[in-house]
Amino acid sequence: MKNNDESLNHSLRSPILGEREKESKGVKFGWKALVMIVTTAIIMTVMINPFSQLTVTRKKYTGQTENYKSKVVLDTPWTKDAHTGWDNYPRPQLHRSNWQNLNGLWEYSKAKGTKELFSPPFGEKLPREILIPSCIESGLSGISEYSEHNWFRTLFNVSHNLRNEQFLLNFDAIDYEAVVYLNGVGVGSHRGGYSRFTVDITHAIKEYDNELIVFVRDPTDKLGENIPLGKQRNVHGHMFFAPCSGIWQSVWLESVPRNHIKKVDISGDKKGVLSGVIHTEKPTKFDLQLKDNDTIVAKTSAKSNKPFRLHVNGVKLWNISNPHLYNITIKTEDETVESYVGFRSIEVGIKDGIKKPLLNDEFVFTFAPLDEGYWPDGLYTPPSEKAMQFDVDYLKDIGFSGIRKHIKVEPDLFYHYTDRVGMLVWQDAPSMMHDRTPTSAQIGEFERQFLEIVDSHKNFPSIVTWVLYNEGWGQIDGGIEKQLLDKVVQIDSTRLIDAASGWKDNGYGDFHDVHHYSEPLCGINVETTLVTSPDGKRIEANMEMGGVGHLAPPEHNWPDMRTYKETYEVAGDVPTWNFRTQFILEELRRQIEFTGLCTGAVYTQTTDIESEVNGLLSYDRRFSRPNIDEWKEAINGIYKASNSTYSSL
Repeated sequence: MKNNDESLNHSLRSPILGEREKESKGVKFGWKALVMIVTTAIIMTVMINPFSQLTVTRKKYTGQTENYKSKVVLDTPWTKDAHTGWDNYPRPQLHRSNWQNLNGLWEYSKAKGTKELFSPPFGEKLPREILIPSCIESGLSGISEYSEHNWFRTLFNVSHNLRNEQFLLNFDAIDYEAVVYLNGVGVGSHRGGYSRFTVDITHAIKEYDNELIVFVRDPTDKLGENIPLGKQRNVHGHMFFAPCSGIWQSVWLESVPRNHIKKVDISGDKKGVLSGVIHTEKPTKFDLQLKDNDTIVAKTSAKSNKPFRLHVNGVKLWNISNPHLYNITIKTEDETVESYVGFRSIEVGIKDGIKKPLLNDEFVFTFAPLDEGYWPDGLYTPPSEKAMQFDVDYLKDIGFSGIRKHIKVEPDLFYHYTDRVGMLVWQDAPSMMHDRTPTSAQIGEFERQFLEIVDSHKNFPSIVTWVLYNEGWGQIDGGIEKQLLDKVVQIDSTRLIDAASGWKDNGYGDFHDVHHYSEPLCGINVETTLVTSPDGKRIEANMEMGGVGHLAPPEHNWPDMRTYKETYEVAGDVPTWNFRTQFILEELRRQIEFTGLCTGAVYTQTTDIESEVNGLLSYDRRFSRPNIDEWKEAINGIYKASNSTYSSL
């Protein structure tokens, strides 16, 4: 097996991953290894008028088929809509009209190892069907099994002008390693389970019938591995959950001009300055229009691949109460794309003589749930965009000002929604294993993947803080932590950084962040084996607390509940649960009043997950524990005690 895994590692050493990957320990070959597997590229020469509408037809999900049957054991109100749940355009910050969704039913089979890369199943119908996007371990997938090695196959028909255009195939997330083939040609590869990657398939796509095959390897927590995986574990219970392998976010195709816009890097600040870079293959002129709804409020012309700046008079700032967004149209001589921006600044400042996080010069107390983004039907994959929005709306209605997205990264449409409704997002790096010390190569891979996430998400105004490490998982003391922090700042200097959320605090970053269950310890002079007292140099926050459990009625619970009593404390009924949680919220308010140092807190957590039963909601989102009026009043009391400019009432 070791040799088989190494063959995949060799095939994945592509230019996509950069030179650092080629230098990783144990690598002997480069991208050429994959060339041994695949055939020569197809050069398209069809003479047709360019830039017509892309038309793709393929098999779509229509319910149960001979080879697909849902295996969901605990559904949600959106399970029935999963087959159309991800039909909207998936990349809102670089939107173009000429695209087609490839989600739906694909063919699937397990593979015996990476040795099968030398004989891909070209032209072979795979025996099972799987719903894409999904985790293969989920009930929605129709598979509901773990496999380290996997084949995915689909057929699609293209009726389109192929000449003078490029065709890009986008995978929004595959966990964990992928090799992609189109019509017998190896077109690309990727490593990392949380970020989009794009492959240029221009040389391999054909008019009419096309065969797309993807090989996926996901070692999860296999002995000897230590990959960014969050809380995924093959042996799961209590605070660790089922793994997610395979194509768990959308797959889609777009046609673009040869010199197309590859990336839009844009941000707006509190002074009304719009700045950024429009990236293209070759430098070209572009025209940019900034619109308030449909009214043009500013415009500029500039060169791509170079920084530009534009000042907007009378700018409307983005904040929680009024999350104002401006639409952007970018035109080159070859194409037009759409984007958007929110003008806001997040920085450290002094209010009431205390260091605090300031949004547009105003202090906003961040009160957020720990949000892990798991679903009983889809695991990592929400059953639909509307399902994902439900969680955000529920939290906003209670009075939370933010969300801590915990060691998982969501589809872009999640952050687009938090941009639209006004929720502050603390985005965690997906962590390595909690009980393994990473090697230098594993540290380098963790850094590469997280920096890729930072770079691809830095335009979302609702993201205000990057969290590097959670409770010491994969954290190496000293220089390595500081180097990662500096690299994040080089990519994105517009946000705050929580270098260590809980436990192993080395003094880096903008926050002194403690974890303490069930009662909070925020900004007060108390120490435990895992909690240090305020250092007087950084912002004080308690970004995990609460976690009171309660066993919901059986119809709302995961089938395997053997470890539910390992939840921090378990109330016997809902009134007791509300009594305990109100006590905790009141204690947080009292601590804020006592020292004035506490600027943010995270309550654990949004939903139950499998046998961890400490959610505001049950795992299926049908059972809600909080007395909403009492929670709203308590949260608003926290905001008032902190002198926050935001009120939830």
